[in-house]
Amino acid sequence: MREPISKQPACGIGFQAAPLLILFLILLTGPWTVSAASEPVDLLGEWVLNSELTHELQPKQSGGGGGGFGTPSISVGGVGIPLPGGSSNAGGGGARDPEVLRCDAMTVSMDGDRVHFDYRGAGEETMLPGNDHGRKTSWGRSRLSQKYKTNVRSVRKTYEIDGDGRLIVKVNINPKGSKSATHVRVFERPAG
Repeated sequence: MREPISKQPACGIGFQAAPLLILFLILLTGPWTVSAASEPVDLLGEWVLNSELTHELQPKQSGGGGGGFGTPSISVGGVGIPLPGGSSNAGGGGARDPEVLRCDAMTVSMDGDRVHFDYRGAGEETMLPGNDHGRKTSWGRSRLSQKYKTNVRSVRKTYEIDGDGRLIVKVNINPKGSKSATHVRVFERPAG
């Protein structure tokens, strides 16, 4: 006597489960792809530091520290801007502040799947989505975040457009063996 032919495919997945498998695969691969829709388009363009708002939004640093800046700085509109080569942490092994904390203007642009920052007078930086040499970066239309660790500190940077169209940059620096400090910078589109 012959056995009836099974309607199950050889792989063991029924035809009714196939749509669920496809949905699962889409959800699994979806967050890892970068498309034009997920580019940080609201961040792109030129930005100028608003010193007054930057000063108003500085969080109180625990343990003194004022703005958290250690060595040489200049004052722009009452806000201390560290000079190149300065350090936010005297015990940080000479680690420099991120460029965004050392500039008074910047330009943000896309270069393929990379976001490129040109920090006027402080340097340049290019960010790739995902994990790039220990720098974990993610972004959406109006927000970008990056975090990384070195042997002396961990750093978390967020760039986000607020309700008034300003670019709010928050940088949290957590030196090993010391208290963390958060720095806020407010950028606006250039007038004119």
